[in-house]
Amino acid sequence: MNMTAEKITEYVTVPMALSHYGYPTSSRRRIPCPLHSGKDPNFCYTDQVFHCWTCGAKGNVISLVMRLFGLSFPQALMKLNTDFALGLSAHKPTLRERQQMMESRKVQRAYEGMTEERKRLYRGLSVYHRELWRRITSGEADEGTVMLQQEVEAWLDENIGEVAVPWT
Repeated sequence: MNMTAEKITEYVTVPMALSHYGYPTSSRRRIPCPLHSGKDPNFCYTDQVFHCWTCGAKGNVISLVMRLFGLSFPQALMKLNTDFALGLSAHKPTLRERQQMMESRKVQRAYEGMTEERKRLYRGLSVYHRELWRRITSGEADEGTVMLQQEVEAWLDENIGEVAVPWT
């Protein structure tokens, strides 16, 4: 899949496309098939894919738009890009642009890896803190354990912003 298609499938979901093009959506994610004008809810979908159990149609948001409007792959990409105002460029990236994109992806993967490692360490220290706290509350701890528990707790408090997911 080309980069424009990857970006489109990243930003536009099947339910978004259905809704945008005037088709009903359902909390159960089953509706009558818009491709063969079905009457029963045989068309199932997730954010990424769809499948009709009657006509057998299946695919992602791009293939859905291709089938709904009788478009070719490039035409469907252009329609989704335009209809959802994604602003994706239709030109082929230069060698320099491709190198920059690859470097950006490497940096992003490294950052995500570091973030996951911090979360893993945070969870491990949380377990350790819980055990120290259990020992303190059961009377099994000495003064060193109490001080260690306080240091671990302070570190956890200072670093919670790195691992906590904000409420939305």
